[in-house]
Amino acid sequence: LNFNGALKQQPANTGAAHKTTAITLPFFEDFTDDITWTNKDRWVDDEVYINNTMGVNPVSRGVATFDALNGNGMPYNTTNPFAQGYADSLTSRDINLSTFTPADSIYLSFFYQPQGNGFYPETGDSLMLFFKKKNQAWVKVWGKQGTTLDSFRQVMVPITDTIYLHDTFQFRFVNRASINTNDDVWNVDYIRIATNRTYADTVVNDVAFTTQPTNMLNDYT
Repeated sequence: LNFNGALKQQPANTGAAHKTTAITLPFFEDFTDDITWTNKDRWVDDEVYINNTMGVNPVSRGVATFDALNGNGMPYNTTNPFAQGYADSLTSRDINLSTFTPADSIYLSFFYQPQGNGFYPETGDSLMLFFKKKNQAWVKVWGKQGTTLDSFRQVMVPITDTIYLHDTFQFRFVNRASINTNDDVWNVDYIRIATNRTYADTVVNDVAFTTQPTNMLNDYT
């Protein structure tokens, strides 16, 4: 597709005020809010599509879909059919990590899935994760090359280097894709940041719907 109908009907309010105060740990996001756009309590941009239909067997109901379409549901480049580049971003609000040390063992974990119910990202496409240093520079800390449909996979990334332990820390997911159509899809779900974690802390201790519930009674859901 060359557009997202749901986003065209309800385009992003790019002029809306974003909260500027830093948030604190723990950080958790499973995208269960029944909205099209990111929750401004946790995020600062409107380029991913929050939905309940693009993920295949997600961890819990709701995913953030990187679909190479902008906040109005349209391609970033409408003139060049071969255009490729950085497409959607998902950027956290500032997170205050200035009171922590490497001994606090902070980890960020998330689940990702290529393709989902969309078109698969090719080998020249990718999903990346960046951290912001004290000097405000962004550092790539993880990346995945495009592939065909796979189940949701969990990734554990430590935030223990002192260059990240400051009061305006942010993290950002970005995809590289064909930017002239709805292409090279990735889904991200169940993002957690907390202290006293290890690389083996991968168990999801949660009871949650994974799809939209169906009608249980005649007039209610």
